[in-house]
Amino acid sequence: MTESINKTDLIYRANQYLIGNPPKSLTEDTFQQYLKEYSRTVKPSLPIGEVLERIFGTRKKSTYYKRKYAIRAMLSLDIQKVVGEFEGAGDPVVGARLADLLDLAERMEFMGRACPVVDQIPRKSKRNDLTGLPSDWREKMLERMLESDNYVPALTAAVSGCRPEELKHGVRIWIEGDTLTLKIVGAKIGKESGQPERFIRYALPNKNGLVTDMSDLVKMAGGELDVAIKNPSSFTSAITYYGRMTFPRRHKSITPYCFRHAFASDIKKVVGDADLVSEALGHRSDRTRSRYGNSNIGRAGGVIPAEIGSTHEVRHSRSPGKMPEKETLDTGLA
Repeated sequence: MTESINKTDLIYRANQYLIGNPPKSLTEDTFQQYLKEYSRTVKPSLPIGEVLERIFGTRKKSTYYKRKYAIRAMLSLDIQKVVGEFEGAGDPVVGARLADLLDLAERMEFMGRACPVVDQIPRKSKRNDLTGLPSDWREKMLERMLESDNYVPALTAAVSGCRPEELKHGVRIWIEGDTLTLKIVGAKIGKESGQPERFIRYALPNKNGLVTDMSDLVKMAGGELDVAIKNPSSFTSAITYYGRMTFPRRHKSITPYCFRHAFASDIKKVVGDADLVSEALGHRSDRTRSRYGNSNIGRAGGVIPAEIGSTHEVRHSRSPGKMPEKETLDTGLA
């Protein structure tokens, strides 16, 4: 009788937890990342206290939130799976596993949302690596890459700010009338994060040399061009190599994310810290755009789109009274 009551209570706890924390729909990439973090941190042989120490034992806020979101998402999936097994067989070993998972999940809920990291290690950012580069570093580097298979992908990254993972998906570029359009299929997409698609449009003719070079390539391809890479790591290595070739005395490496930060810097030079920056970078929240680019190093007459569009509006983390209004770009480059 006691075992029956315990089983009923345990199943009730599990179902109540799942009502408040339903399993999320994850992309395959996100699922694999979360599973890796979960498997590394939550081991059945470890006591709950040690698991919690692993979760909270970091001096980086980004690492804390990454672990927290991953483990909470995987806990819901794991609890859903284990409660199904327990309902069917009633195996006490499975029941003990379910009880451990629920204890961990409830302890994490009890600890709340506040980040415990106070003495944080300063966040490293490729934005800082732009310091000391000449204003025309992109042009000089791309000129050196002209004969490389990575030239067109690098030029695409320079005029779109896309991630290497997005270049692997492929970026479609076309000219219609007097407009050059780049369509980017987003990476890092979750149920409430990331932009599935975004569009970067430039007016033609354009005073910026990089945009002109891209439009010339598209015209040579018949008005439409698909740009893709096979391996993001190999592409990153190639960019780093040509960065060293172009600036041999420079100690800091140049990576594809330097193109992304430079792209954000040019846009911030025109619109400041605005929603258009988030859309251009493929973000659905305004929380992270401050980490990309710097208006002080943005270049007058730089890579400035005439229009930026994305699948979703940008979600604001600030109070409604402080939300910026929808911006438009006044580029002066048409």
